[in-house]
Amino acid sequence: MPATPPAEEAGRLAALQARLASPMPDDRPWGWLGPLLVTAFGTFLRFDRLRVPRALIFDETYYAKDAWSILNHGVELNLVSNANTIIQAGHTNIFAPCNGTSACGEYVVQPEAGKLLIAAGEWLFGLNSFGWRFASAVFGSLAILLMCRIARRMTRSTLLGCIAGLLMSLDGLEFVLSRTGILDIFLMFFVLAAFGCVLIDRDAARVKLAGEHHRADALVGRDLMHGDAGRRLEAGGAAVAHFRRALHPEFHVLRRDVEFVLQHAARPQRRSLLIFWHADALALEVGRRLDAGLAPHQNAGVEEPPRGEDRQADKARIAARHGDDEG
Repeated sequence: MPATPPAEEAGRLAALQARLASPMPDDRPWGWLGPLLVTAFGTFLRFDRLRVPRALIFDETYYAKDAWSILNHGVELNLVSNANTIIQAGHTNIFAPCNGTSACGEYVVQPEAGKLLIAAGEWLFGLNSFGWRFASAVFGSLAILLMCRIARRMTRSTLLGCIAGLLMSLDGLEFVLSRTGILDIFLMFFVLAAFGCVLIDRDAARVKLAGEHHRADALVGRDLMHGDAGRRLEAGGAAVAHFRRALHPEFHVLRRDVEFVLQHAARPQRRSLLIFWHADALALEVGRRLDAGLAPHQNAGVEEPPRGEDRQADKARIAARHGDDEG
Protein backbone atom coordinates (compact mmCIF):
# COMPACT_ATOMS: atom_id res chain seq x y z
CA MET A 1 0.00 0.00 0.00
CA PRO A 2 1.53 3.37 -0.91
CA ALA A 3 2.82 5.55 1.87
CA THR A 4 0.82 8.55 2.97
CA PRO A 5 2.14 11.69 1.24
CA PRO A 6 3.86 14.18 3.58
CA ALA A 7 1.39 16.90 2.57
CA GLU A 8 -1.54 14.71 3.59
CA GLU A 9 0.09 13.87 6.91
CA ALA A 10 0.74 17.57 7.54
CA GLY A 11 -2.91 18.32 6.79
CA ARG A 12 -4.08 15.70 9.25
CA LEU A 13 -1.78 17.09 11.91
CA ALA A 14 -3.07 20.63 11.31
CA ALA A 15 -6.67 19.44 11.56
CA LEU A 16 -5.95 17.61 14.81
CA GLN A 17 -4.21 20.64 16.28
CA ALA A 18 -7.16 22.82 15.26
CA ARG A 19 -9.55 20.52 17.11
CA LEU A 20 -7.48 20.44 20.29
CA ALA A 21 -6.35 24.08 20.23
CA SER A 22 -8.22 26.50 18.00
CA PRO A 23 -5.85 28.71 16.00
CA MET A 24 -5.29 32.24 17.20
CA PRO A 25 -6.68 35.08 15.07
CA ASP A 26 -4.48 35.93 12.10
CA ASP A 27 -4.98 39.69 12.35
CA ARG A 28 -1.54 41.11 12.99
CA PRO A 29 -0.70 43.84 13.80
CA TRP A 30 -4.15 44.41 15.35
CA GLY A 31 -3.58 41.53 17.76
CA TRP A 32 -1.20 43.86 19.61
CA LEU A 33 -2.17 47.29 18.30
CA GLY A 34 -5.80 47.00 19.46
CA PRO A 35 -4.95 45.97 23.06
CA LEU A 36 -2.23 48.63 23.23
CA LEU A 37 -4.70 51.35 22.19
CA VAL A 38 -7.18 50.21 24.86
CA THR A 39 -4.34 50.13 27.40
CA ALA A 40 -3.28 53.66 26.44
CA PHE A 41 -6.83 54.86 27.05
CA GLY A 42 -6.94 53.19 30.47
CA THR A 43 -3.48 54.53 31.33
CA PHE A 44 -4.58 58.08 30.60
CA LEU A 45 -7.55 57.69 32.94
CA ARG A 46 -5.34 56.37 35.74
CA PHE A 47 -2.55 58.94 35.53
CA ASP A 48 -4.73 61.98 34.94
CA ARG A 49 -4.59 64.10 38.13
CA LEU A 50 -3.07 61.19 40.01
CA ARG A 51 -1.75 63.59 42.71
CA VAL A 52 -5.30 64.46 43.76
CA PRO A 53 -6.07 64.29 46.61
CA ARG A 54 -2.73 65.47 47.99
CA ALA A 55 -3.15 63.51 51.19
CA LEU A 56 -2.89 59.99 52.57
CA ILE A 57 -6.20 58.26 51.97
CA PHE A 58 -7.49 54.97 53.34
CA ASP A 59 -4.65 52.43 53.91
CA GLU A 60 -2.08 54.68 52.23
CA THR A 61 -1.41 55.82 55.77
CA TYR A 62 0.32 52.47 56.35
CA TYR A 63 1.85 51.41 53.07
CA ALA A 64 3.24 54.72 51.84
CA LYS A 65 5.15 55.26 55.10
CA ASP A 66 6.29 51.65 55.33
CA ALA A 67 7.57 51.83 51.77
CA TRP A 68 9.51 54.99 52.57
CA SER A 69 11.00 53.34 55.64
CA ILE A 70 12.07 50.28 53.61
CA LEU A 71 13.56 52.54 50.95
CA ASN A 72 15.69 54.42 53.48
CA HIS A 73 16.38 51.86 56.21
CA GLY A 74 15.58 48.44 54.71
CA VAL A 75 12.91 47.69 57.35
CA GLU A 76 9.70 49.20 58.68
CA LEU A 77 10.57 51.49 61.61
CA ASN A 78 8.32 53.16 64.17
CA LEU A 79 7.05 56.61 63.21
CA VAL A 80 6.15 59.74 65.11
CA SER A 81 2.49 60.20 65.94
CA ASN A 82 1.99 63.15 63.57
CA ALA A 83 3.71 61.55 60.57
CA ASN A 84 0.77 62.22 58.24
CA THR A 85 0.84 65.94 58.95
CA ILE A 86 4.60 66.08 58.41
CA ILE A 87 4.30 64.27 55.06
CA GLN A 88 1.51 66.53 53.82
CA ALA A 89 3.67 69.52 54.74
CA GLY A 90 6.36 68.19 52.42
CA HIS A 91 8.84 66.90 55.01
CA THR A 92 10.30 63.45 55.50
CA ASN A 93 11.50 63.42 59.14
CA ILE A 94 8.79 61.01 60.18
CA PHE A 95 10.79 58.39 62.14
CA ALA A 96 10.61 58.16 65.91
CA PRO A 97 13.84 58.45 67.95
CA CYS A 98 15.50 55.07 68.14
CA ASN A 99 18.25 53.58 70.30
CA GLY A 100 19.16 50.90 67.75
CA THR A 101 17.36 48.04 69.49
CA SER A 102 14.56 45.78 68.30
CA ALA A 103 12.07 48.18 69.87
CA CYS A 104 12.64 50.51 66.91
CA GLY A 105 10.95 48.12 64.49
CA GLU A 106 7.30 48.52 63.61
CA TYR A 107 4.81 45.66 63.94
CA VAL A 108 4.64 44.32 60.36
CA VAL A 109 1.39 42.79 59.13
CA GLN A 110 1.92 42.65 55.34
CA PRO A 111 4.59 41.10 53.08
CA GLU A 112 7.08 43.44 51.47
CA ALA A 113 6.59 42.86 47.73
CA GLY A 114 3.89 45.48 47.29
CA LYS A 115 5.69 47.91 49.57
CA LEU A 116 8.86 47.53 47.52
CA LEU A 117 6.90 48.44 44.38
CA ILE A 118 5.46 51.50 46.09
CA ALA A 119 8.97 52.38 47.28
CA ALA A 120 10.16 52.36 43.66
CA GLY A 121 7.71 55.15 42.86
CA GLU A 122 8.78 57.08 45.94
CA TRP A 123 12.42 56.67 44.91
CA LEU A 124 11.59 58.21 41.52
CA PHE A 125 9.26 61.03 42.60
CA GLY A 126 9.70 61.44 46.34
CA LEU A 127 7.44 61.04 49.35
CA ASN A 128 4.33 62.62 47.85
CA SER A 129 0.94 61.48 46.59
CA PHE A 130 2.17 60.93 43.02
CA GLY A 131 5.18 58.96 44.22
CA TRP A 132 3.29 56.46 46.37
CA ARG A 133 0.53 56.02 43.76
CA PHE A 134 2.78 55.71 40.71
CA ALA A 135 3.37 51.95 40.95
CA SER A 136 -0.33 51.25 41.48
CA ALA A 137 -1.22 53.21 38.34
CA VAL A 138 1.44 51.36 36.31
CA PHE A 139 0.30 47.89 37.37
CA GLY A 140 -3.38 48.82 37.03
CA SER A 141 -2.70 49.94 33.46
CA LEU A 142 -0.71 46.81 32.60
CA ALA A 143 -3.59 44.71 33.93
CA ILE A 144 -5.74 46.12 31.12
CA LEU A 145 -3.25 44.87 28.54
CA LEU A 146 -3.24 41.45 30.21
CA MET A 147 -7.03 41.34 30.14
CA CYS A 148 -7.12 42.16 26.42
CA ARG A 149 -4.63 39.45 25.54
CA ILE A 150 -6.13 36.83 27.89
CA ALA A 151 -9.67 37.41 26.63
CA ARG A 152 -8.37 37.29 23.05
CA ARG A 153 -6.76 33.91 23.71
CA MET A 154 -9.88 32.57 25.42
CA THR A 155 -12.33 33.73 22.72
CA ARG A 156 -9.94 33.62 19.72
CA SER A 157 -11.22 37.10 18.87
CA THR A 158 -9.21 40.33 18.98
CA LEU A 159 -12.41 42.38 19.04
CA LEU A 160 -13.77 40.56 22.08
CA GLY A 161 -10.40 40.83 23.78
CA CYS A 162 -10.33 44.59 23.26
CA ILE A 163 -13.90 44.90 24.54
CA ALA A 164 -12.96 42.98 27.70
CA GLY A 165 -9.98 45.29 28.24
CA LEU A 166 -12.13 48.37 27.64
CA LEU A 167 -14.64 47.20 30.23
CA MET A 168 -11.82 46.66 32.70
CA SER A 169 -10.41 50.12 32.05
CA LEU A 170 -13.81 51.58 33.00
CA ASP A 171 -14.42 49.29 35.96
CA GLY A 172 -14.87 51.39 39.09
CA LEU A 173 -13.07 49.09 41.54
CA GLU A 174 -10.04 48.55 39.31
CA PHE A 175 -9.96 52.29 38.60
CA VAL A 176 -9.90 53.24 42.29
CA LEU A 177 -7.32 50.61 43.24
CA SER A 178 -5.10 51.78 40.37
CA ARG A 179 -5.12 55.32 41.78
CA THR A 180 -4.48 54.40 45.42
CA GLY A 181 -1.17 53.47 47.00
CA ILE A 182 -2.25 50.17 48.53
CA LEU A 183 -1.39 46.53 47.87
CA ASP A 184 -4.59 45.14 46.33
CA ILE A 185 -3.81 46.10 42.74
CA PHE A 186 -0.48 44.25 42.80
CA LEU A 187 -2.12 41.04 44.00
CA MET A 188 -4.77 41.30 41.29
CA PHE A 189 -2.16 41.88 38.60
CA PHE A 190 -0.04 38.85 39.47
CA VAL A 191 -3.08 36.56 39.84
CA LEU A 192 -4.27 37.68 36.41
CA ALA A 193 -0.79 37.15 34.96
CA ALA A 194 -0.65 33.64 36.46
CA PHE A 195 -4.02 32.82 34.86
CA GLY A 196 -2.69 34.01 31.51
CA CYS A 197 0.33 31.73 31.88
CA VAL A 198 -2.01 28.79 32.56
CA LEU A 199 -3.87 29.53 29.32
CA ILE A 200 -0.66 29.70 27.31
CA ASP A 201 0.56 26.45 28.83
CA ARG A 202 -2.77 24.78 28.06
CA ASP A 203 -2.61 25.74 24.39
CA ALA A 204 1.04 24.71 24.10
CA ALA A 205 0.30 21.36 25.76
CA ARG A 206 -2.60 20.72 23.40
CA VAL A 207 -0.47 21.43 20.35
CA LYS A 208 2.20 19.07 21.68
CA LEU A 209 -0.45 16.44 22.44
CA ALA A 210 -1.76 16.69 18.89
CA GLY A 211 1.74 16.16 17.50
CA GLU A 212 2.40 13.14 19.74
CA HIS A 213 -1.00 11.67 18.88
CA HIS A 214 -0.38 12.14 15.18
CA ARG A 215 3.07 10.54 15.30
CA ALA A 216 1.74 7.58 17.26
CA ASP A 217 -1.17 7.19 14.85
CA ALA A 218 1.18 7.32 11.86
CA LEU A 219 3.49 4.76 13.43
CA VAL A 220 0.68 2.33 14.16
CA GLY A 221 -0.84 2.97 10.73
CA ARG A 222 2.37 2.08 8.93
CA ASP A 223 2.69 -1.14 10.90
CA LEU A 224 -0.88 -2.15 10.12
CA MET A 225 -1.10 -1.18 6.46
CA HIS A 226 2.25 -2.25 5.02
CA GLY A 227 2.10 -5.96 4.26
CA ASP A 228 0.59 -8.60 2.01
CA ALA A 229 -2.67 -10.40 2.70
CA GLY A 230 -2.11 -13.52 4.73
CA ARG A 231 0.86 -12.13 6.67
CA ARG A 232 0.58 -11.53 10.36
CA LEU A 233 0.88 -7.80 10.98
CA GLU A 234 2.04 -6.68 14.37
CA ALA A 235 1.78 -3.29 15.99
CA GLY A 236 4.64 -3.73 18.41
CA GLY A 237 5.03 -2.48 21.93
CA ALA A 238 6.99 0.58 20.82
CA ALA A 239 4.02 2.05 18.95
CA VAL A 240 1.63 1.20 21.78
CA ALA A 241 3.92 2.76 24.37
CA HIS A 242 4.35 5.85 22.20
CA PHE A 243 0.59 6.22 21.86
CA ARG A 244 0.11 5.76 25.59
CA ARG A 245 2.65 8.46 26.41
CA ALA A 246 0.91 10.88 24.07
CA LEU A 247 -2.37 10.68 26.00
CA HIS A 248 -1.42 9.86 29.57
CA PRO A 249 1.58 9.93 31.90
CA GLU A 250 3.77 6.87 31.54
CA PHE A 251 2.47 3.98 33.70
CA HIS A 252 3.74 0.42 33.60
CA VAL A 253 1.23 -2.32 34.37
CA LEU A 254 2.87 -5.52 33.14
CA ARG A 255 6.47 -4.28 33.11
CA ARG A 256 6.52 -5.53 29.50
CA ASP A 257 5.08 -4.60 26.14
CA VAL A 258 1.54 -5.62 25.29
CA GLU A 259 1.38 -7.36 21.90
CA PHE A 260 -1.49 -6.68 19.50
CA VAL A 261 -1.65 -9.08 16.55
CA LEU A 262 -3.95 -8.63 13.58
CA GLN A 263 -4.37 -11.86 11.57
CA HIS A 264 -5.44 -11.48 7.97
CA ALA A 265 -6.82 -14.38 5.93
CA ALA A 266 -4.92 -15.68 2.93
CA ARG A 267 -8.07 -15.51 0.85
CA PRO A 268 -10.77 -12.82 0.96
CA GLN A 269 -13.44 -15.49 1.58
CA ARG A 270 -11.91 -16.37 4.91
CA ARG A 271 -12.62 -14.44 8.03
CA SER A 272 -9.92 -12.58 9.92
CA LEU A 273 -9.25 -12.79 13.61
CA LEU A 274 -7.99 -10.09 15.97
CA ILE A 275 -5.81 -11.77 18.57
CA PHE A 276 -4.83 -10.16 21.86
CA TRP A 277 -2.20 -12.58 23.07
CA HIS A 278 -1.69 -10.94 26.44
CA ALA A 279 -5.25 -9.72 27.07
CA ASP A 280 -5.96 -12.30 29.79
CA ALA A 281 -2.62 -11.66 31.39
CA LEU A 282 -3.37 -7.94 31.37
CA ALA A 283 -6.76 -8.49 33.02
CA LEU A 284 -5.23 -10.78 35.64
CA GLU A 285 -2.45 -8.30 36.35
CA VAL A 286 -4.90 -5.41 36.81
CA GLY A 287 -7.07 -7.61 39.04
CA ARG A 288 -4.05 -8.65 41.06
CA ARG A 289 -3.25 -5.01 41.71
CA LEU A 290 -6.74 -4.54 43.10
CA ASP A 291 -6.81 -7.88 44.99
CA ALA A 292 -3.47 -9.16 46.20
CA GLY A 293 -4.95 -12.65 46.59
CA LEU A 294 -5.13 -13.22 42.84
CA ALA A 295 -2.20 -15.11 41.35
CA PRO A 296 -1.05 -14.21 37.82
CA HIS A 297 -1.55 -16.70 35.00
CA GLN A 298 1.42 -16.61 32.67
CA ASN A 299 0.09 -18.63 29.70
CA ALA A 300 -3.46 -17.40 29.19
CA GLY A 301 -4.23 -16.47 25.61
CA VAL A 302 -6.39 -16.94 22.52
CA GLU A 303 -5.51 -19.42 19.80
CA GLU A 304 -6.79 -19.39 16.25
CA PRO A 305 -8.42 -22.73 15.31
CA PRO A 306 -7.34 -24.52 12.12
CA ARG A 307 -9.33 -23.90 8.96
CA GLY A 308 -11.25 -26.65 7.26
CA GLU A 309 -11.03 -27.48 3.58
CA ASP A 310 -14.49 -25.98 3.09
CA ARG A 311 -13.08 -22.63 4.19
CA GLN A 312 -15.45 -22.54 7.17
CA ALA A 313 -13.94 -21.64 10.49
CA ASP A 314 -14.03 -24.29 13.19
CA LYS A 315 -15.37 -23.46 16.61
CA ALA A 316 -13.01 -21.11 18.35
CA ARG A 317 -11.23 -22.38 21.38
CA ILE A 318 -9.66 -20.48 24.23
CA ALA A 319 -6.79 -22.22 25.91
CA ALA A 320 -3.73 -21.75 27.95
CA ARG A 321 -0.78 -22.26 25.66
CA HIS A 322 1.79 -25.05 25.93
CA GLY A 323 -0.62 -27.97 26.07
CA ASP A 324 -3.33 -26.95 28.57
CA ASP A 325 -6.79 -28.50 28.19
CA GLU A 326 -9.21 -26.92 25.76
CA GLY A 327 -11.90 -24.57 27.14
